[in-house]
Amino acid sequence: MEASWLAVYRALLILSAGLAVVLVYHVSKYRDEPGGKPLLVLILGGLVYIGVKLSVSFVKGTPAALTITRLNPLGAGLAVIGFVSLAIEYTDIEYPISRRTIGVLLVEPVVINVLVWVDIEYLWIPRGPDPNTISGYAWELTGIAIANQLYMNALLLFGILILGRFIYNSERIFRTQGTVIIFAAILPMIGNLSYYVGYTPLNPLPIVFVFSALLLMWGIVQSRFLDLTPISDHAVVN
Repeated sequence: MEASWLAVYRALLILSAGLAVVLVYHVSKYRDEPGGKPLLVLILGGLVYIGVKLSVSFVKGTPAALTITRLNPLGAGLAVIGFVSLAIEYTDIEYPISRRTIGVLLVEPVVINVLVWVDIEYLWIPRGPDPNTISGYAWELTGIAIANQLYMNALLLFGILILGRFIYNSERIFRTQGTVIIFAAILPMIGNLSYYVGYTPLNPLPIVFVFSALLLMWGIVQSRFLDLTPISDHAVVN
């Protein structure tokens, strides 16, 4: 990895982190509104993920990079569970989302996070130094890591589908809100998949998160996503 590209990557990670902090500040004002807490969890998960990538880039090729890499599933898990929980609350499938549903969603991420701390090779097997990666190591994905990626993307797809169905049956203003959230979910999913299938040498997810963060910011501030909740109007109509 050329030094110039690494500098650009770090700058974009820092920009993403700054946007995430701003989002946390704004969303925290609406944490008691429908979808507020899940959205906060989603952004915090993204912030953890960005922090992991940024930290690893400064200690690449050292044992510290291996340790920090173990936090990757935590950030990804929080972001995905936050998004799916938001979709469930926003579409009024469950509001508030029940502890039982959250527990079911958390089973797989908890198992993955335990496994990666027991032994990182349950997920990724280091195959020696590689200066072209952000961590400074070449990795081989295990079957568990691949299954985890498939599960995370399946949850994202589930959230997108239930939001899409809800938007199709909603008033125009709610379609605008939901479309913003759908794009915010689709972009990271595409970025992540592009990395794992080999289309990009570096994982673009933290960079794509910049665009997702901007979409979420627009949804919260401009269209007042959490103020104009479809759940409330739906209850009034009923």
